[in-house]
Amino acid sequence: VQEKGIYSIENFLNARRLMYWQVYLHKTAVSAERMMVNIIKRAHYLMSSGENLIMSDCLRIFLKQNYTIADFSEKPTLLHAFGQLDDNDIWGAIKIWRTNNDPILSRLCTMLLQRHLFKIVLTSESIKKTQIDEVKDSIKKHYAIASKDAAYLFSVGTVSNAGYMMEGESINIITKKGEIMDIAEASDLANIMALSKIVKKNYLCWPKDLSLP
Repeated sequence: VQEKGIYSIENFLNARRLMYWQVYLHKTAVSAERMMVNIIKRAHYLMSSGENLIMSDCLRIFLKQNYTIADFSEKPTLLHAFGQLDDNDIWGAIKIWRTNNDPILSRLCTMLLQRHLFKIVLTSESIKKTQIDEVKDSIKKHYAIASKDAAYLFSVGTVSNAGYMMEGESINIITKKGEIMDIAEASDLANIMALSKIVKKNYLCWPKDLSLP
């Protein structure tokens, strides 16, 4: 990019950072995503246990057994099936599973469809094991379920974002003198250099109707 376009690039990178933390990685989006992941995990577990869940054929292929990246290279039909997946497969399955006999799967699907999302704590501090144990124990008591089933009704982990990575496909500025500089070095804004640092946040989420001490 020519030097005269440096301000447009700065605005783009700042907007990208804001979009990640205020939209893509907003706590509501993270909560809904973790619920959906837990739904898929529970459905996969039930399918592996021999239960025949109703879903589209292409989704069934991936919930019936585990595949690796190597399998996609060796079996072209897998890549084709994956390409056929879209939102309709997931939402259609979730609407059907809402009335499934499995209480965990049914509860998660109902909560997501009714927008009763997990309550979530998103923080730069580490999530303590005591906090996780407290949530897990409360879920077991509140829903009267086993420890292995309680794992589907909460989630803990880390999300990260780097507004700009200098390594790899960097954004280079051509100066008026013909020199080529990385945008982080060419910019007179200190925050552009700061955007190249990976920012991590930890999260812990659980059902809102759970009363924690």
